[in-house]
Amino acid sequence: MLDSSLGSNGDTAGDSKPFTVGDLNPTQTFVHVLTESTLDIILKTLDTIVDFISYLEKKESLFRSQIQVFAPGEEDLLAYYLMSLNEQGAHDFPVKKDNDGIVLAEGFWKNFCTRPERKDQLQQNEISYLWDNLIQRFSQHALNSTQYFTNHTELTNTEIGLRLMASEPRTVRRLIAKGLIDLFTNTPDGTKRTKYLKPISPYGTYYVFLCLPQPEFASYDEYREVRGRLIEAFCLVVKYKFPEALDIVGIASNPQRPNQGSSEDLYYLDARKWSDEQNNEAARLQQDLGILTETNFIHIKENEYPDAET
Repeated sequence: MLDSSLGSNGDTAGDSKPFTVGDLNPTQTFVHVLTESTLDIILKTLDTIVDFISYLEKKESLFRSQIQVFAPGEEDLLAYYLMSLNEQGAHDFPVKKDNDGIVLAEGFWKNFCTRPERKDQLQQNEISYLWDNLIQRFSQHALNSTQYFTNHTELTNTEIGLRLMASEPRTVRRLIAKGLIDLFTNTPDGTKRTKYLKPISPYGTYYVFLCLPQPEFASYDEYREVRGRLIEAFCLVVKYKFPEALDIVGIASNPQRPNQGSSEDLYYLDARKWSDEQNNEAARLQQDLGILTETNFIHIKENEYPDAET
């Protein structure tokens, strides 16, 4: 990336070579050089680990290619990345065949921030932070040893489940959060509801969401015990129903009402270790509890930029 350099008197030195930030040592690990302000912009814009790492990896591939890049600042390069897609539909730094490089004008980032679809994206993303809040709550309970079910196995599974939850990009979190809000706020009293989410990629995480109200005849401890066993049963049946599933995360909660408390359970199933005994148990659970016997899977499209045509 090339920035205009300044002379000793503060004026632009038009006859000197611009300030250059590139590949410091092609034989070693790539080093990203960022200013305090651009680092702040990147972290606030790419605020999930997968979105942040993806940008760094694509930028590294760009700088280690033969493509020439001219940009006033890192934020302008970030805007180009967020406005561009490669052939696989992922953000990247594509260059047309007839072009030798990427040339960005001053104000490219500012122009991106003022675009209507970018403003709509930020507004739509607000709901996605429900997922972040869930991760935070589960993490705090795990660190403070205040989980309802506490033993070594539960803590280990919680950590893996949280890592999988944290690996979801922002747009996917938005999609998941919409489903969770519908499930946890619109489930009628006395009714059990579930939602399943299949991953886009073949090796992605399968999710099971359960909303279960507490019956009047059951104590709170009895209710939490049943809810925990039920979300485990749902995850087992998902593996039975979809043998290709490797990671399955289940989240259970009571219906959420204004001015009322709520609680959540997190369950993780490592479906790589799947025995015939577990398969038979899952088949029995499906039959006895009617899990995934009559399902209606629908394909949901979530545009990253809500008002964008593409």
